Amino acid sequence: MVGVTFTHRLGYPKPLLREAASDVNAALNYIRANADSLNIDKDRICLAAYSAGGPMLSFAMRDKPQYVRCLVAFYAFMDIQQSEPHRANETVDMVKTYSPITYLANDAGKLPPIFIARAGLDEVPTMNDSIDRLYARQFQRMPRLLLRIIRREFMVLIIRMTTTDRVRLFRARWRS
Repeated sequence: MVGVTFTHRLGYPKPLLREAASDVNAALNYIRANADSLNIDKDRICLAAYSAGGPMLSFAMRDKPQYVRCLVAFYAFMDIQQSEPHRANETVDMVKTYSPITYLANDAGKLPPIFIARAGLDEVPTMNDSIDRLYARQFQRMPRLLLRIIRREFMVLIIRMTTTDRVRLFRARWRS
């Protein structure tokens, strides 16, 4: 397993959604183009986003590239349609395009597995609400196995786990 980290432009108070998406796309293109020298399987990539990086998961949910095998969102914005800075500085269409929750409405069953961690102590307005709405919408549309661990207002969701994945998860948990 290989982890590659990179940063993207964020922008505050004016979000830089297009620029950030361009940064993520450039990083993915670089990783895939140099996969052999980096010892990476270019067709088995997991995207992880943190906090304001949540909107950068949208392209994988929208376009569903075959090489993206899973998504990880740690206390990430999953719906920026409620975010005042985004609404004030971007078009309605742009905000919808970069809200991961948008892509649960159509073909949610074709999305890669999504791991979502929600920290209950976040003070960023609409952060936890965006995760809660994604959770509610996901499980209204297509009930799946849900692993929910609540400890001091910390919740972990695993969406679309197969039986094989579940066995691997529990084996890994109990071995450590």
